[in-house]
Amino acid sequence: MSIPYRERWRGPRPQRPGITLAALVFLGSAALCGFTSHKLAVMSRLRGWTPGAPQRVMTVEHILRRFNASMGEYQLVDAHGGTWKMQLTAEQLDRIGYHQPVAVRCLEDERECFVPDSVYISDGNFGFDHALRALESLGMLASGLRIGWRLRAWRREVRAWEKQAPSPVAQRLN
Repeated sequence: MSIPYRERWRGPRPQRPGITLAALVFLGSAALCGFTSHKLAVMSRLRGWTPGAPQRVMTVEHILRRFNASMGEYQLVDAHGGTWKMQLTAEQLDRIGYHQPVAVRCLEDERECFVPDSVYISDGNFGFDHALRALESLGMLASGLRIGWRLRAWRREVRAWEKQAPSPVAQRLN
């Protein structure tokens, strides 16, 4: 009885590396970086660095709702009678006062206004968001490199697996 030709068993093909966690970190960092970038773009519009939020003079009419003892949302009225809303602290309202003109920058799409010393446009918040975007970009870079390194190492293993020499019997038969 003859033994049929068989190549030497090379072992199982290398499995694809697990990159699920790194891919989730990459996607999460990309989403957060997109959100922070949009927020920084809005903040630069409100600061007057980029066009899109012209400065207007409006008057504070009345309170719409109170969040707590020191914070509330107030209704503003512009020169044309349009109504807007703005969040103010008690200190800001004491400084501005009701029915007094105040210079603000407004977002047209949200009908919301901001005074120059609001938290949303403050230097501290602006710097914090730049640092946050840098960390999010670093997370994207690190997880992207991790994915690339793991896939590259896996491809090398597959190529080495495919190039393994056949058995000596197979070489004699050819």
